[in-house]
Amino acid sequence: MADQEASGLQVLLRTLQRSSDKESILTILQVLGDLLSVGTDRRIHYMISKGGSEALLQTLVDTARSASPDYDVLLPLFRLLAKVGLRDKKFGQKALELEALDVTLILARKNLSHSQNLLHCLWALRVFASSVTTGAMLGINGAMELLFKVITPYTQKRTRIIRAAAEVLAALLKSSKHLFGKVVISFPSEFRGDDSLLVVLQQGVGPWRQLEA
Repeated sequence: MADQEASGLQVLLRTLQRSSDKESILTILQVLGDLLSVGTDRRIHYMISKGGSEALLQTLVDTARSASPDYDVLLPLFRLLAKVGLRDKKFGQKALELEALDVTLILARKNLSHSQNLLHCLWALRVFASSVTTGAMLGINGAMELLFKVITPYTQKRTRIIRAAAEVLAALLKSSKHLFGKVVISFPSEFRGDDSLLVVLQQGVGPWRQLEA
């Protein structure tokens, strides 16, 4: 039975990577989402052991690089990536090798005025940022500047987006402590008087609950 389950999961993952049919991809993402939503961490680790992270990341790259990226596919894909990536210790390296960091940053920049799409991009960036290697690459590729564009200006209507961006920023600082000096230098003027916000950045702690008010 275990062998049948393994082969079934591997078939789904291979089909996900090879299929260009939107409905097939959405169906597989739904099945994977259902499997992980009712299971424990053990089920997620099992999927990772069968190449789940690579399959999801490759699908992200292929979809993002299409002539017209389909957000009906990308949004559920980002949700799965965020869930799986948190439990995969090698997720950052896999994302780097498959060039998933670049495409996610590009998508985030293209969606600064589309809150829902941007939020999902930030969830993926949060996972990428937790790795020292990928955190450094995100910093080199302009992630800090992107995050400050998202964080400012602060409004009550944008608290969810700002909190998500803050979590990415905190993860970057936690994985790459040398970035803190860069943050202080480029810290937006409207936030420089907020000592509590600066302390949170320095400690690399998230999420920022005070932004939910």
